[in-house]
Amino acid sequence: MRKLIYGILIAFILPSAAECQSKKDILRKAQNIQASEQYYWGIGTASTYEEADNHALGDLQSKLHVRVSSHTNVQISQAQQGQSVSSQGLSSTTIETSTGGVLTNTENVILAEGPEWRVMRFIERSKVDETFRQRVMRVKEYLHDGINSEKSGRIDNALRQYYWAYCLLRSLPEPEKPTTEINFKEVSLLRWIPEHLDHIFANLKIEAGTMEDSTLNLVAKYEDKNVTSLDFSYAFEESQPKRTVSFKDGIAQIVMPKDGNASKFQVSYEYKYEDRSKFQDCDALCNMITQFKDSWPNSSCDVAMGTKKEQKNVQKLFQQNVALVSEATHAVARVDDAACDRTVKAVLDAIRNRNYNSARDYFTTEGFDMFRQLISYGNARLMGTPNLHYYEGADGRTICRSIPMNFTFKNNHISFAEEVTLTMNPDGKIETLAFCIDNDTREAIFNSRAQWSDSVRMAIVTFLENYKTAYALKRLEFIRSIFDDYAIIVTGTVTMSAQRQDDSPLKLKQNVKYTKYNKEQYMERLEQQFKKNQFINLRFTDVGVKKVSNDDDFALRIKQDYFSSSYADTGYLFLMVDMNDTSRPLIKLRTWQPHRDPDINAHLPEKNAFYGLLYEGNFE
Repeated sequence: MRKLIYGILIAFILPSAAECQSKKDILRKAQNIQASEQYYWGIGTASTYEEADNHALGDLQSKLHVRVSSHTNVQISQAQQGQSVSSQGLSSTTIETSTGGVLTNTENVILAEGPEWRVMRFIERSKVDETFRQRVMRVKEYLHDGINSEKSGRIDNALRQYYWAYCLLRSLPEPEKPTTEINFKEVSLLRWIPEHLDHIFANLKIEAGTMEDSTLNLVAKYEDKNVTSLDFSYAFEESQPKRTVSFKDGIAQIVMPKDGNASKFQVSYEYKYEDRSKFQDCDALCNMITQFKDSWPNSSCDVAMGTKKEQKNVQKLFQQNVALVSEATHAVARVDDAACDRTVKAVLDAIRNRNYNSARDYFTTEGFDMFRQLISYGNARLMGTPNLHYYEGADGRTICRSIPMNFTFKNNHISFAEEVTLTMNPDGKIETLAFCIDNDTREAIFNSRAQWSDSVRMAIVTFLENYKTAYALKRLEFIRSIFDDYAIIVTGTVTMSAQRQDDSPLKLKQNVKYTKYNKEQYMERLEQQFKKNQFINLRFTDVGVKKVSNDDDFALRIKQDYFSSSYADTGYLFLMVDMNDTSRPLIKLRTWQPHRDPDINAHLPEKNAFYGLLYEGNFE
């Protein structure tokens, strides 16, 4: 027994030969790292492991600082002389931001244990270079999206993407180096982006029309064309919290002070979107936005009320825009239906008079539930006098498109414009209401060169509008009904493909790192999101549609802005939709990714629209 006890004590007290060999290997590895040009490394010593590790991390960061700060002779202020956001080179805070995101990829080894701990932190130089390369790719992604948004009049998105690109560009060790081709000319991003932001602010114009009750009608243009979307904030008194307002298709409304005597008011165009940057999976971006505390020059302006004549002229433009969004330029067929016209006008009167129950008989039971949800969604107001037009829908239905309405959320100081479409069943009762996609997105679908009928195009538009509305009105059961029982739902960064055999459901061909949900799991997750948000608003941009099989499966590629009372993000949505029954489309596959991933479709050049994105080419 004594020998047994002695043996056990020896085993605990003396390290084994294997442990000795392991420590030798660790020390040899550390020496090789220090001698190699392939690593950055730092060493820390302290009485505790945690302190030693933190000191090692600080030592490593200081060496990375040397690399980044070696480029601070770049006079960034040359890119935007005279502007308050300029600076002489990179600040120490900027250097910390530049290197901070890199340090998440470091490894460590323990060189000596207590009472004096000695720890080494190290990272391959190639990983540092790859981190900065990915930032450059993200900068160009933001820039590409900004250019596309600007072309389609989505100035809110253009400002956000350009500004984010500029902030992330400033986190690079050599921000003057990235270039790209714009209008067949190679340009420096460090110079072009701030100059172009100045151009946008200089060419934005908001004009005031006339009053309706306590609201003021506004028209917004960029380069003398209606904006598709634009966000701004305003307050009539400094003591008041600013309200955020969104334009859609050139029109918006704001609430005037009770005395109504304001001769002008100041608006600040939104461009930072600081809250949304937190969800961009890029600490450097968020940190840089936080650093730039000053407002961009010319991002605020005064809007004068104008003379009565000037207000009337602007009001004409406002009403023209209302009429424009009410006109479906591409539709299956316009119909004259006196009964439907009486129904819609009665509902509009109920909204104007806020006597909502008076419209109950014009709805189906489900339709009236949606109507009440829509009214409670935000303090709904009609915008102008819509030109009512009616179109043939599927299975004997009649559609009244695009009635402009304004929604205000008191608790969040937010309001935005939406256009509402009403669908009436063969009996003439309103069975569904939907928020419209914007004119530019709708035109892109109808102007596609693909050989589809207008009825298929209208079915796709209707599907997108019902999808958008279901999230806004938190229609969980409707969302459940449009997902196939075997639907595959993937979020995050994904590299995968899918296949179908005979009549079996869609299956993943290979497994990689991703977050995958089945239908019920996704619905449970969605229900929790609905409960914690006062409102949810989706915006679709850059919608691409393609038929992907001999059946009626359609691939929808969408850039989606998700905005709610507690969360906001921007990402790429991919839907595979079975349109065999156009009255009941089914989603078979849904993927979402926050940004382009270089591991997805890496064989494509970076300029390719599908580089880094899942699209129909990834699926069979």
